[in-house]
Amino acid sequence: MAEFNTSAGRATTRADPKDLNRLRDEYTEALMAGNERAASAAIDRALALNWDLKTIYVDLMRHPILLVGEMWDRGEVSVAYEHQITQYTIQEMARLRREFRPDQHLGFRAVVTSVEGDQHVVGALMVADLLRQAGWEVDFLGADTPAVDLTDFVRERKQDLVVLSVTSRESLGSLRTTVENLKTIDPPPTVMIGGRAVSFESDSTPDLWGADAIASDAFEAVVIARTLAVGVEGSDSIADLLSRIGGRIRASRLDAGMNQAELASGAGLDRTYIGAVERGRQNVTMAALLRLADALGLSIDDLISK
Repeated sequence: MAEFNTSAGRATTRADPKDLNRLRDEYTEALMAGNERAASAAIDRALALNWDLKTIYVDLMRHPILLVGEMWDRGEVSVAYEHQITQYTIQEMARLRREFRPDQHLGFRAVVTSVEGDQHVVGALMVADLLRQAGWEVDFLGADTPAVDLTDFVRERKQDLVVLSVTSRESLGSLRTTVENLKTIDPPPTVMIGGRAVSFESDSTPDLWGADAIASDAFEAVVIARTLAVGVEGSDSIADLLSRIGGRIRASRLDAGMNQAELASGAGLDRTYIGAVERGRQNVTMAALLRLADALGLSIDDLISK
């Protein structure tokens, strides 16, 4: 299914799983071997296939970053390998930034940064780029932003959303301090957190850190931000938002000629759950929305945007 991004001037096509797996393997093998030319060629093929920026970032470029991080944790590679892949990725992201332009302008502001003491920036930079393309005005502050300085910055700029990245467990204390400081602002901004260190904590919930949302990757961060923006824009209650999403799911299911049992089977969910979601009586997670969107042949934005 193709979609057209008028402001970017690019037609985007949902990635075929076979092409995605093949290119991801080629890209990862090339980058792990230090063959940057071959890695760039894989990205060029993804552009030729009209993949969107979310797919290239999250499904292609993120894979070797996660892999080398895991290898470093096990002592299988030195930090030099991680630095090489990080610098190459930042370089390629600058090139891709020129290929894609914002879809729209939502009128919302966000600041994206790594917490104090955290030197990693790639995941945060991916979130910043994808938010910009989705229509947000974004201030990207890079790595290691002190909690006090960030709080003053957000207070002065009046941002709607703060996205905090934390990749090392040693920085989790800084995460908690930063969120606490941000919540002293009147009115407080919405705070979203993410990164490898958060995902390592099996009991992580937004309440555990005092945040409003947790994102597992850059794509989910943009989806959550879009949901938050819809709620602010229309002053919707959670019940109104769930009702609208449920109505869209039902309409899309009927357009596809599917009954609830068929949609449930395609999404790997229970039929009674589908019924409750369509009636707006069931909280729906990002993971469930992704499954439903895939089963319906839609993007997740089709289900949550106005």
